Amino acid sequence: MPVTLSALLRQPSLGLTALTGREAPDREISWVHASELLDPTPYLDGGELLLSVGMWLSPGTAVRKAGQASVGAYVDRLVRAGVAGLGFGVGLTHAAVPGALIEAATARELPLLSVPQTTPFIAIGRVVWEAMAADHNAELMHTFQAQQELTRAAIAAGPGGVVRRLAERLGGWVVLLDAAGSVVHAAPAGAAALRRDPGAAEAARQAPWLAQELERLRDVATPVSTTLSVDGDQIVVQSLRPERRTRGFLAIGIASRPTAEQRNVLNTAVSLLTLVLAQASALRTAEAQLRTTIFDLLANG
Repeated sequence: MPVTLSALLRQPSLGLTALTGREAPDREISWVHASELLDPTPYLDGGELLLSVGMWLSPGTAVRKAGQASVGAYVDRLVRAGVAGLGFGVGLTHAAVPGALIEAATARELPLLSVPQTTPFIAIGRVVWEAMAADHNAELMHTFQAQQELTRAAIAAGPGGVVRRLAERLGGWVVLLDAAGSVVHAAPAGAAALRRDPGAAEAARQAPWLAQELERLRDVATPVSTTLSVDGDQIVVQSLRPERRTRGFLAIGIASRPTAEQRNVLNTAVSLLTLVLAQASALRTAEAQLRTTIFDLLANG
């Protein structure tokens, strides 16, 4: 799960206190960055928890009108940069978080955290990094499990098994189509109506768009994937091209943009289906050669 401000506030070892932004405790943190620049935004990507001891603000400056304006401009820059929040370290440059900073952060709905002097900034960064590492490892484990499940499904039930298991994993609809655009397998069962009865399933609303995409992707020289938002659904269409020839398409529909884990699972399904199609093509070629050989033998007595 993503690291949030509330997760950091719940860490007793850090001793953080929320001064503003209590209405946004679940704001996600992309990274932790410390800076004493008056304008740190050129070095931010958005989503960071910015840490500072306020060296950019001299003690006593914030009580003057010019100082208050400077604090307001500082907070404005952080908000425009999209930071997740500001952690202000007390006890070094400032005995407490300046009131002008609290007022500016409150007015602009920027989460402001008080960081005690006993908490090194690196300790906050370590907690965030460890949480991100654990989340990444869990994602890898889930992806590995999904790959195993899809592989077992392919062995046990062929392409239909892969389609059903993929739909369960993604929590959406999945349709496997042949090169002409006809449904070969679909899951859940209602998704099969995608080409037969446009009003029978949620996925069927995408039929006109899907037909256009298949026509566009059919002649592309390499395997290609396209993702678009259609009627609130996120649709992904992937061409299946074993032996440099389009043999089919895999289309999925889910409620939100695919996550990295879902992308990995989808890529595994595409690889398995491409392999199955390649094997089927090789089998058809071998059968055709066998029939030709038998015919030649019969013709020659």
